[in-house]
Amino acid sequence: MTALSEAVPDSGVLQYFPDKKKAELMIIVEFLDKSNIDNLCSSLIKAPERVIFVSSAKNGISLNLLDRYKRFFAGRGLDIICEGMSLNPFKIDKVTAAFERITEKYDECVFDLTGGNESYIVAATAVATRYPERRIQLQKINISTGNVIDLDRDGKTILDSGSAPSLTVEETISINGGRIVYEDERTGGTHRWDDSVLDDVDVDVMWEIMRSSPTAWNSAVGVLERFVRLDDGALKSVRSGDPKLPSSIADSQPPVKKVFERLNNKGLIKVEESDGRETVTFATDTIERVLSKSGNLLELQVYRLAKRAENAGKKIFNDALTGVLIDIDGNEDDSMLLTNEIDVIIQKGLKPIFVSCKNGDVDNDELYKLRTVTARFGGKYAKAVLVLAAPRGAVFSMSLKERAKEYHITVIEAYSMSDLKFAKRIAHLASS
Repeated sequence: MTALSEAVPDSGVLQYFPDKKKAELMIIVEFLDKSNIDNLCSSLIKAPERVIFVSSAKNGISLNLLDRYKRFFAGRGLDIICEGMSLNPFKIDKVTAAFERITEKYDECVFDLTGGNESYIVAATAVATRYPERRIQLQKINISTGNVIDLDRDGKTILDSGSAPSLTVEETISINGGRIVYEDERTGGTHRWDDSVLDDVDVDVMWEIMRSSPTAWNSAVGVLERFVRLDDGALKSVRSGDPKLPSSIADSQPPVKKVFERLNNKGLIKVEESDGRETVTFATDTIERVLSKSGNLLELQVYRLAKRAENAGKKIFNDALTGVLIDIDGNEDDSMLLTNEIDVIIQKGLKPIFVSCKNGDVDNDELYKLRTVTARFGGKYAKAVLVLAAPRGAVFSMSLKERAKEYHITVIEAYSMSDLKFAKRIAHLASS
């Protein structure tokens, strides 16, 4: 009997070892794809004891990639052995022979045909056909639905004893080589909202105020950004003398003053004046956070709509985050963080949705950034979405939509929608 050619753990280098008694365990054979989720989806449904990643790369599989996958599994409390195997896809006989040896050694072998080289798929199919007595499963995962396609038609899939796969936003970023930086690590990092914000009436009030005049809202928050924070947490104005950048409510234009008046009358903020200086205090921490940056409210509203979205009483999306700061190389020990930021990321099963929220101006550079970050950290199944809270000029809007279409970016013009239609549009992102 010929010995099995297999990679040494953590090396991606082939070695030969003597025949051993068939192991009573389940393994998954993944055909390495550029899409990380294609490489991991079967293991998310039913965790195997071992995954063999088959690659066409002459130098084997990157150790960094194998280590990333191990850390991902460990983060889920799974002790899965990850190994690499290099096989030349143009030498189909050798590929078939290698797969035969794998199926001979292990009690149950699942070949995941979701991604990878077509030659591997042909070889796996040939082996399954040649040895019907062996426990060989040929499966393919529908990433959009999480369903398992039974390609060997034996009426069985790993989903029979597993569960529908899904990822968190953090896991999506992690498997694609990044890392989310939270605010407890760095000022300006990602904030985790408490679920109480989903039904916070104060947020509803602020949303109503912002919807009536997005431009004035942006200017009002801009005024607060130029205030100075006191030791007790209140904000105090400091007159700049620049009429183009008013640093007090009194110096602001009438529409901006109206925003502060409505916030004050609703009890969300309290504005006091003494010695020619204004002091603003906030009723809650949520209100203060929302008013700390002009785009925060739109981001939070998209997040709330996603978290509340339901179909037949079941949540549509399984996770969401706002103000997501991404360490692009995923290295926690790196003293100099290189980061990207995305306004909102929503997770529907295995598919992430990257959302850019704009209250004001948006240009082609913003669209390019959204497309790039979505592709880099979301993978090929990710969706890119631009949400606009304020109308654009007719000519600019047409140009924007054309470029967005070119970049495969969905544009949601929230300013032209009722709250109900906006909510439905966010929910529809799960299927569109």
